[in-house]
Amino acid sequence: MNFNKQDFSSVRAKTLVFGFLMASTGAAFAHQAQTKSATYGPIPIQDRGSVSYVQLPCATDTTASSAYVTSGTPTAVCDNGSTHELSFSSDGTQLWVSQMTAQRILHFDVKGTQIIASSMKVFPTPIQPHGVIADGKNVWITLEDPTSQNALEKLDSNGNVLDYIPLRSGAGPHGIDIAPDGTIWFSGKEGSLVGRANPKTHEVKYYDLPANTNSIYVHVAHNNDVWFTELNGNAIGRIRNDVVTQIPLPQANSLPISIETDNTGGVWFTEADANVLGYIPPKYAKGRDEKLVTSVIRQFPVPTAGATPAGATVTPAGQVWFGGADIDLMIKLNKAKGQLYEYSLGTTNSVWHRTDSLKGVIFWTELNVDRIGRFVPNR
Repeated sequence: MNFNKQDFSSVRAKTLVFGFLMASTGAAFAHQAQTKSATYGPIPIQDRGSVSYVQLPCATDTTASSAYVTSGTPTAVCDNGSTHELSFSSDGTQLWVSQMTAQRILHFDVKGTQIIASSMKVFPTPIQPHGVIADGKNVWITLEDPTSQNALEKLDSNGNVLDYIPLRSGAGPHGIDIAPDGTIWFSGKEGSLVGRANPKTHEVKYYDLPANTNSIYVHVAHNNDVWFTELNGNAIGRIRNDVVTQIPLPQANSLPISIETDNTGGVWFTEADANVLGYIPPKYAKGRDEKLVTSVIRQFPVPTAGATPAGATVTPAGQVWFGGADIDLMIKLNKAKGQLYEYSLGTTNSVWHRTDSLKGVIFWTELNVDRIGRFVPNR
């Protein structure tokens, strides 16, 4: 598979013109009274647990007021979707979701591990909101379009704009994360860079990567190391003390997507075209720059060819879960055996994108059908 220098998140999503954009420095407005979302499930997944879904407004639904089926097996009521990233607040009571080409951010209340569909608020935002990272009761988002907003923006749970940090021309911010000290890190997909923004001073430092490498995911580890993936650079990288170290991947054109660290400091990342889960053990990940070389990378092949592994998450217990973007699979690593186990979701062409976990429950976005999946494993 060749994505021709595009993130798989935008391959099937057409750019849409959204008729009611808010001003970049004004307050957003919510269509809470008009919106509807639906909850599906639960549906057994073999003997491993059950999946349920929350259907979101379709990308083409500019009023965000369509009615959806509320029971039974989910059907693809949307196509050419727009649902990209999701992020839970640290206390687990709020969820933020981006719908990039539909030009909006969604907000939900969460009770336990249940997304309260009836609480959904829709905030129209400027061009291409992609990355989301919760910050207390608020959220930071990336406005990716490099010719328009090209900025970081902070919203509260009512959609009011609290802060706005413009970036240099052509940066194209995509992924986002927050360090323990509150510093904001982002990947510049269009500009092939990683950036660090100080929300107090709005000072931004840029770490330039080779041209056309297209950095996408960025993740801050517990020790403040910053990890990132280069979609078309066939590499992952680490930033420590302002030093950028790039690690070429073992296979050519592997298309690395997501990257996370576990509680031991090990690094996990997905390689879409190589069809593998990659891993760097903590003794190398936390070690010296010169030790970060291709040979320290371990790879776990996905059993099903062409699955296109996408977003991954590492639970607090150290479990690694991710999905197949092209084949509707949920995949878990059995660390003890060093094997990947696949579970069919029974759906088609949903395009698994971002993955997260909350209290041992796995959540993910289904880009093409504008849906959130929720998997509760058997204990």
